[in-house]
Amino acid sequence: MGPFSHDDLSPTQILRALQLGEIDAAIAAISVTPQRQAVLDFSGVYFVGEDGILAREGSDITAIVAIDDLSALRIGAQRMTVYEDWLQTELVDTDRLPADNLLVYEDAGDAVADLRESRLDSRIEAASTFFCRACRGRSRRSTPRPMWAE
Repeated sequence: MGPFSHDDLSPTQILRALQLGEIDAAIAAISVTPQRQAVLDFSGVYFVGEDGILAREGSDITAIVAIDDLSALRIGAQRMTVYEDWLQTELVDTDRLPADNLLVYEDAGDAVADLRESRLDSRIEAASTFFCRACRGRSRRSTPRPMWAE
């Protein structure tokens, strides 16, 4: 067995590196989707989390309870995540959200910075990752129902 190494990669980089054989395995919050199962092998699901929306402290956003609550927002998501796919398919492709209002980021930290600077209204990701970001960034967390259940 060769040496072990740890690399901090974005979801985009992880998926590409796995497909190209540059890495042997990934231990990360990678959502299992039919498209990913077609090209990657997954272990059994060991964690199921909730989705969440991060909003700037002082924002008018108090809760997101329906898909149309997102239609007037500038929303950020990390590239190659189920959140980017969902926002594109369910909101942009159905004309519920202008394409310019979906901002896609390679690095999650850039989305948080844009949220702080009011260039973004909200950011969607796994709710479990919000706790440390919210403490550091003084942002407010709003957890809706799962995004696929309207």
